Amino acid sequence: MHNSSPSLSNSFRKYLDSPSNKSMFVHSVSHEELDRLITDLNTSKSAGPDNIGPKLEKTVSAYIGAPLLHIFNSSITNGVVPDQLKIAKVVPVYKKGDKKIECNYRPISLLSIFDKLLEKIMKHRLYSYLDFNKVFFNYQFGFRHNHSAILALIDAVDNLYENLDKPKKLLVFI
Repeated sequence: MHNSSPSLSNSFRKYLDSPSNKSMFVHSVSHEELDRLITDLNTSKSAGPDNIGPKLEKTVSAYIGAPLLHIFNSSITNGVVPDQLKIAKVVPVYKKGDKKIECNYRPISLLSIFDKLLEKIMKHRLYSYLDFNKVFFNYQFGFRHNHSAILALIDAVDNLYENLDKPKKLLVFI
């Protein structure tokens, strides 16, 4: 197995035109935002490879909040995720069948609670950018706020009713 990546002689700037007025600016994390994210952590979730779970994180957040804020903001500023946040503990979870057969298990990756916090921070920023710039397709219902499967079904049924009286053939997949 080849472990090294090919060296790239071209700068990313070669592929970019002038800056876009719709460029994504990733603003820094505030104390309030970090506190809210920590407060919202689900304490029933498992610990990652560092054995620090959400319950412990909530307990010590007053003491480690400032260093975490520094790490997260440095990561955002430099565009680099610390290597320690890229490590996962992989746990086999039984699906069905004979427990002695490896294929009857699926891997679950348990990430560090700190990685989960950074991911939530970036997800919020990316989602806000895509939503504000209207990048989402109007009829994309999955993974969007206020766009549920029920709304997708209502839209499909509405479309069926709208076309029933027209001289068109309707094809319905169930």
